[in-house]
Amino acid sequence: MEPIQFKDYILVKGLYASNLLNAFRAMRRDTMEARRVELLPPGLSGKTLQNSLFPFLQDMQRAERADRPRLLDYGLFDKHVYMAKAYQPAKSLREVLDELNRQMMSFHVVHALTLLKRLITFFTIETQASDHFCAIAPEHILIAYDGDLLFDNEYLLHLLLKNGVATEKLGRCLAYCDPWFILQQRKAKGNILFSLGALLYEMLSGKALLPWQPDHYADAARNMGKARSCDFDEAVDDEVVDIINRLVSLDRQERFADIKAAKRALDIYLDECDYTLGIFRFVHFLNRLFPGAYEQESRDRHQERRDYQAAVNKRAGD
Repeated sequence: MEPIQFKDYILVKGLYASNLLNAFRAMRRDTMEARRVELLPPGLSGKTLQNSLFPFLQDMQRAERADRPRLLDYGLFDKHVYMAKAYQPAKSLREVLDELNRQMMSFHVVHALTLLKRLITFFTIETQASDHFCAIAPEHILIAYDGDLLFDNEYLLHLLLKNGVATEKLGRCLAYCDPWFILQQRKAKGNILFSLGALLYEMLSGKALLPWQPDHYADAARNMGKARSCDFDEAVDDEVVDIINRLVSLDRQERFADIKAAKRALDIYLDECDYTLGIFRFVHFLNRLFPGAYEQESRDRHQERRDYQAAVNKRAGD
């Protein structure tokens, strides 16, 4: 791929693309330091969204946190909202799910529950601080090669929904939006529990809980039945299926009262497992799924720096 010249950055390699944003590995022009640059499509970069998004980005730039890529720069360039962040080799959960699907595999139940526990721990804290987390998609969850989780633009889907972005622009992310929120013309308060349940269902079954095509979403959501044991392999027991149903149920009486209640139920279940061993196995699982990915990433970055420096030297000689 020919590097793209973009403001203060050179976009070297596409990491992934979705309806919400395109992510690139990039280098700063002046220092050749690695960056992660993300662009929102022009259709999602309107004034209304900018007015909601930029205050978030301003707060993020001030607050350095270990569970998010550090935001270094943001702004508007050629009708795109862009964000430049510190680069860390990682795969999005969407990339992991797509690779598993390509290999006709699914998450082992211990790996999936280990990941869910870490997501719930994060959102238990976040939802106490604000109501900005009615939905999260796998594109927003980054998994480093040592198993660490990073949350990238986890507020973005919420802002798009609140600002009236048409559902057809949400693409696959629509499948993780709480039907309470969508079916009530976005007047009801959304709930992060549905997103977490939809993610767990997809990790264990290899397929989405709800279709993401706008024409089919409403009917499918209204008629959504309960998850059943036959949706998964034999390693997923009835207790895990019940946790999924209590996360995604459209019946308010059946759904967990809040994220703390969901965390308690998961903690009780995981007490019977070796959670530390679960994390170790999860890292081993990632390394088998993407063999040599970290080493290849390092080689690519060194080669990009050499190529860039050679191009600079050539221009200087000319």
